[in-house]
Amino acid sequence: MTAKLKPTEADKKIAECIAKDVSFSVIAGAGSGKTTSLVEALKGIQRSRGNELRKNGQRVVCITYTNRAVGVISSRLGFDDLFYVSTLHGFLWAEIARFQDAIRETLRDAIVPQHMEKAREKDNGGTSQAAQKARKDLERLTAQLAALNAHKPPICYEETVISDYSKCVLNHDDVIDVAAYLITNKPLLRKGLGFKYPYIFVDEAQDTFPQVVEALNAVCADEGLPIVGYFGDPMQQIYDKRAGGFAGPKGSEKIPKEENFRSSTSVIDLLNNFRTDLKQVPGGKNSDVKGSVLITIAQAPDPAGPRKTYTSEQLDEVTAKFEEAVEQWGWTDITPVKNLFLARQMIARRLGFVVSGALVTRVWRISKAAVR
Repeated sequence: MTAKLKPTEADKKIAECIAKDVSFSVIAGAGSGKTTSLVEALKGIQRSRGNELRKNGQRVVCITYTNRAVGVISSRLGFDDLFYVSTLHGFLWAEIARFQDAIRETLRDAIVPQHMEKAREKDNGGTSQAAQKARKDLERLTAQLAALNAHKPPICYEETVISDYSKCVLNHDDVIDVAAYLITNKPLLRKGLGFKYPYIFVDEAQDTFPQVVEALNAVCADEGLPIVGYFGDPMQQIYDKRAGGFAGPKGSEKIPKEENFRSSTSVIDLLNNFRTDLKQVPGGKNSDVKGSVLITIAQAPDPAGPRKTYTSEQLDEVTAKFEEAVEQWGWTDITPVKNLFLARQMIARRLGFVVSGALVTRVWRISKAAVR
């Protein structure tokens, strides 16, 4: 730790785990300084074992969620090439891309058949849009699987909505599934990853895919190096079908990071009433700041559109309720006030974009072509 930065109890426990070569998972609530703990743990490895790792040709991996986070963490580490800071998809694809035969085998024997089975389950033989789409998906997958078996161009990864197996193109989701399958089922690949990366840190672990957590735990399953360290908060999960709760392999330690350096005591009390797995305490000068909490609940209407969707009028109604609440708080058009919107279509609507699926897809494709 630097002279100006006082280590918390969680920071001390993280350092102890690293010194003992024990995997761990850090449960860090809002405002706890999670990224600071992550970076300081990495710096500790740099100081204590950096020379040895460089001599062995080994690196420390830090997997984070966005390209922006990659830049922030890399900067705080001084862009030292001892550290491999990457997004999850970037890291996984870089590690499996050269195993073309194994990727093709995994697609043929596991991934594509799984997609086909899901399509069969959704087809009830009826005429609904869901059933018709499922039948079309099954036809498409059957044809693409045959093409995948017949042709052998290199398999690549592209930022596309749907994989095209006939062209050997994988999308985001399939990269995750293929990589997790290979790591979990190929002992030599696990051994190679463990030697290259004795330390694997995962930021925002609550939004990491559960099959990836399982695969990384398999890499670090035995005692000693390699070890994996997860940093995250189950209560801050944003995306569906992600880990949410997370834990390291058997024998790993769970480390709560209880400090909240950001919020007033009133806000911390509110947070503590929402959860039982972590009790936060003020982390610094905020222990003298009482603050206040005001909650306004606006009841959303029942969906009145087709297939349980909201009508345009209902979306306008919900938007008006939100703006009314903000006005009641006196927060309208105040620069320091930040509004958080998680639904993409509502964001597009607020910014004046047409949210028709076909139009949005067309605009995205045109934009992508222009960038190229």
